[in-house]
Amino acid sequence: MESDKRRMRKDFVVPKRHVKRVKTALEERNLLDKTRKITSDEQNVGLKDQYMVIGTTITVPAEEADIDDQDHEQPQKELIEGMGLGDLANDIIVRHSPFLEPDARVPSQKNPMLKALEGALESLDKELLTSLDLTIEALISSFPTAYTIYKPMVLLPPNTLTSPPWSKLTSSLAPPTPDLTPIWKALAASVGCTHLALNAGIPLRSASNPPPNPPSNPAERNTNEPPTSPPPAP
Repeated sequence: MESDKRRMRKDFVVPKRHVKRVKTALEERNLLDKTRKITSDEQNVGLKDQYMVIGTTITVPAEEADIDDQDHEQPQKELIEGMGLGDLANDIIVRHSPFLEPDARVPSQKNPMLKALEGALESLDKELLTSLDLTIEALISSFPTAYTIYKPMVLLPPNTLTSPPWSKLTSSLAPPTPDLTPIWKALAASVGCTHLALNAGIPLRSASNPPPNPPSNPAERNTNEPPTSPPPAP
C-alpha cells in the first residue's frame, strides 16, 4: 500500500534479560507487533549483552524517522518512560524499520480468523484508512488471536476493540461511513460460525447476592452485546 511506504515502524532493541518485561509492557498497551517474531539484533553482535529486536505497532512518518538520532533522544525517552520502563531508558534502543510489503505479510497463514480479517480489511475504503492514519497491518497486529467457539457463535475477547487502531476505526463509524458488518461476517464464517459477539466479563457477586441461574447454552451469555460490540453476523 502506498500509505505504508510513507511511514516507518518503531522497533525496541533491548538486552535479552529485559525482553520479557518490555514485551509485557507493549502487550498491555496493545502496541506489540504480533506479526513479527522477536529476533536477535545483528547490529549489536559481539557486545557483552545479547540484544533482541521487538517489533511494535508504533509508527511515524518516514521523513520524521530520518531526523538525526539526537533529535529523537528526548521523545524516545518520554515514550519509554510512559510505558513504565523509565529505569531501562539507557538500555533500550529505539530503531525505525519500514512496513512489510503486502505480499510479505506474515499473520494469516496459521490463524483462519486473521486470514479472513486481512481479506475483509482489503475491501475497506482505502481513503477511510488513510484519513484515520491507519494501516491494515496495524489493525491485524492489534487484533487478538484467541477466540472461543460455541457453535453457531464465535466469541471474541472483551478487549477486541480497545486497542488504539480499532478504537480509532470504530469511533469513526457514523453515517455516511460504511459499517463493519462484512468484516464480522467474514470472521464468523472463517471458523464455521454464523454469529459473532464480544465475550463480556461476568461481574463478581457476594454470597448474599448470588448470580442468576446460568443459561443452558453458554453462547446465550453473550447475546446482549454492548453498543460497541460487533453485531451478530446474520
